Amino acid sequence: LARYLQSLGHRRIAFLGSRQFSSVRMRQGFLRAMEEAGLEPTTLESDSGDERESGFLAAKRLLSQRGAVSAILCYSDSAAQGVLEAASSCGIRVPDDLSIAGFGDRPEAAAMHPPLTTVWGYPDQVGRRLAEMVLQRIADPTAPPRSAVLPTRLIRRASCGPAVATPASL
Repeated sequence: LARYLQSLGHRRIAFLGSRQFSSVRMRQGFLRAMEEAGLEPTTLESDSGDERESGFLAAKRLLSQRGAVSAILCYSDSAAQGVLEAASSCGIRVPDDLSIAGFGDRPEAAAMHPPLTTVWGYPDQVGRRLAEMVLQRIADPTAPPRSAVLPTRLIRRASCGPAVATPASL
């Protein structure tokens, strides 16, 4: 997602993660994409148990600094919905002034205003792979820990648009 936002001209991109929900790998991928592009990352961590509320509160803090970012990448679609609501309450137009993207492609993502750009993670493959790994661990408890990389798909919708040049970004 960070690379997609960069392809739209965004250079001031924030990642909203969560201490309550596992977003460590997403954060690592974001940081790697920003570093490879030679861009300074902005990261926010939420500790609220309510994803929508965490997105709203974190975005309100960040968006109070006008021009701080041109795009926000969120750890979940629910957090992104909170960011959309915060942007609206601050008079910030999405995607004209700010692009927002999430993860999960929840059914409500397409119904948000504007519809949310998101990543779909093939949950059936995740479940199948997890079950395989658990069975392998049961069969060989002394085997070293393993990880797996599974495919994802970017769902492009109207919440992301080209970055607008502002004096702060020139």
